[in-house]
Amino acid sequence: SPLTLALLEDSGWYKVTYENAPLSPYGKKRGCDFVNEPCIVDNEIPEYGQGIFCNTINSFTDQGIEANEIQCDPTHKSFTACDLFDINELPFEIQQAIPDDRIQYFSDPNLVSTFTQADFCPLAIIDARLDCTNEDNNADVQTYRGESRGLSSRCINGRVDSQSVPGCFEIQCDETLNKVLINGQVCEFDGQELDVTTLGFTGGQIECPALATICPDLFCPGECSGRGVCDYDSVPARCNCFDETDTTAACSKDTPAPPPTPPPSPGSVPTSSAPVPEPTMTTPTNTLPPNIPLPPDWFFPTSDASPKCSTAALTVLLIASVVALGFS
Repeated sequence: SPLTLALLEDSGWYKVTYENAPLSPYGKKRGCDFVNEPCIVDNEIPEYGQGIFCNTINSFTDQGIEANEIQCDPTHKSFTACDLFDINELPFEIQQAIPDDRIQYFSDPNLVSTFTQADFCPLAIIDARLDCTNEDNNADVQTYRGESRGLSSRCINGRVDSQSVPGCFEIQCDETLNKVLINGQVCEFDGQELDVTTLGFTGGQIECPALATICPDLFCPGECSGRGVCDYDSVPARCNCFDETDTTAACSKDTPAPPPTPPPSPGSVPTSSAPVPEPTMTTPTNTLPPNIPLPPDWFFPTSDASPKCSTAALTVLLIASVVALGFS
């Protein structure tokens, strides 16, 4: 990530190029409030936290978690449920692991998130066992016509008959339009609702995700190499370099030339189109099928990767053992 490369460069032992570093979508283009302000305000998700934090209360039973709502994880790769519970429903050993002096975001003091590494901010990280980037993963579970799974597909939040029902759709990050296309439909702005055909239900809409989250590579290559700031107000977003004589796209005048662009990695979003399989009808449900049994240490998630953020302030670890968030 650009943050890792900056650390290596600051050691004085390395010369680095930033252009080909994978960019983290976490918190991108969300502003300083995302870092400095609470994740929940008056029991609601503030604008800067939409699509990352959640406030849906789920139930914990003897068989596992029964979700009241299924939604996309913050990276839009898989179906998840919100990590928010009534503490009185949690097993005793989990209750004991949650400190009394935790940060409280809700007016109801019994509502808790178990993810300690995010300062107890509720995140949609409870794995619902459906990965949109895996073409072999539950391919028969579909609600919308035109759903597909594969490396170029992402989880897109949607609604059917006022019920939250995400779907897996092929996306394209269009550099010319500076927009994301979902199954060929152009998202004109973040949060736009697109009408889609459902399978056996009366109408449905999908919600356009934040462009900076779904297509981070469209914004300021290499995070401006640490030698400038990203001007998100320009279209497309571009780097304003600290050195006024540096006219390179990534403020990389004094850095080595980047190597040839490698082929897309498994975590990237290819721009090529893939054939769309003929879908089958599946009744939407908000119960994780089957209910998720949790390991004894589920409330102490372990990270399998370092956070990849553009500023040192964004140090929240998102990749947990309860869900593969897949920042790659």
